[in-house]
Amino acid sequence: MLRTALWLALALSGQAVALQLIEAGPTVRFQHYVTLQDFSPADHLVPSAILLAQILLVAVGVFRRRGAIIGWLRRSFRPWQLAAILSGFVLSSAVLSKSAGFYVAELPFASGVQLISLGNVFLVVASLPTGTRLRLYSVLDRFLRRDKRSRGRSVDGFAAVISIWVVAAAAFLSTMSYQRHPHVPDEVIYLLQAKYFAAGMVTLPVPPVPEAFDIDITVVDGDRWYSPAPPGWPAILALGERAGFPWLVNPLLAGLCILLAYSLISQLYDRPTARLTIALLAVSPWFLFMGMNFMTHTSSLAAALLAGLGTLRARRTGRLGWIGLAGVSTGLLALIRPLEAVAIGSVIAIFLLGRCANGSCASRCSAWSRRPPSPRCSCTTRR
Repeated sequence: MLRTALWLALALSGQAVALQLIEAGPTVRFQHYVTLQDFSPADHLVPSAILLAQILLVAVGVFRRRGAIIGWLRRSFRPWQLAAILSGFVLSSAVLSKSAGFYVAELPFASGVQLISLGNVFLVVASLPTGTRLRLYSVLDRFLRRDKRSRGRSVDGFAAVISIWVVAAAAFLSTMSYQRHPHVPDEVIYLLQAKYFAAGMVTLPVPPVPEAFDIDITVVDGDRWYSPAPPGWPAILALGERAGFPWLVNPLLAGLCILLAYSLISQLYDRPTARLTIALLAVSPWFLFMGMNFMTHTSSLAAALLAGLGTLRARRTGRLGWIGLAGVSTGLLALIRPLEAVAIGSVIAIFLLGRCANGSCASRCSAWSRRPPSPRCSCTTRR
């Protein structure tokens, strides 16, 4: 266990160092690693030394286990799958920049930091004694496996507990950290829209002194004053405004996202995969942060998940109501974040067009029929 503790300490130190090398700043903006032009040896000597030590130690540790790693990769993935995973890993390591050259220049360092961290986590797990690994596996299996007690339930107890935890955590953070108050200019606009939507108005009269209310993303048009931002999220937020708890809307939506994600993934894969997915989602700092604020992202995620769930159910059952739910959800997403609706709608269209590709299957069942398709139809086969 001493070796495991040392690898874990190195992983935590490396993560702390990686955060120290990010130029966060006091303003709201995308965060990037320190560039070579801004790098100061005097200010970053200790972090650089720790990062270099982590690189060397992890490289040696992974090299010693290269046979097992390569064997597992060959057994688990095809070459094109590995290429796709590696491409996604690299391209998502750094956030986008206004300058394409800056983004490309940041990718090697950002990808290297992430790859070293991943290798360090692997070494933490690999260094665990066999007995400890088996006990941990038993505990995880008890929580994630498809047990007899959970069969036949409409709502999985594990998913319900995770959903409640997310709502409570996001509401707590919204109260204690965010003070139930908008912090970003976009949030101010959404809350303003929600207030006049809740009052039954689609625009406001022009203030007596418009210059005193020069708020971002607002328009003065004759005798009307309003925001041109998409109305989907403010309309949802207006429900919370009417109830007197606008700050609680996103925490509740975050909990709903957990249930929708569980339902969608459990149908695509199996219950253990769905449980593991929502457990990881529930401890994601970014997911909880978006669940505590007044931004649009959590509502758009809920709409996208609902659209995906409706599409999958429509493919499985062939009932018109489910595809109608998918269409309404996609439309709602278009009223919240239009570009995301284009992306999700494109995926749904491809998914539906690919249904029953062979003619014999297409002649036996239809996604638009209320009658359930034939059990022999390949498009309804559950994984």
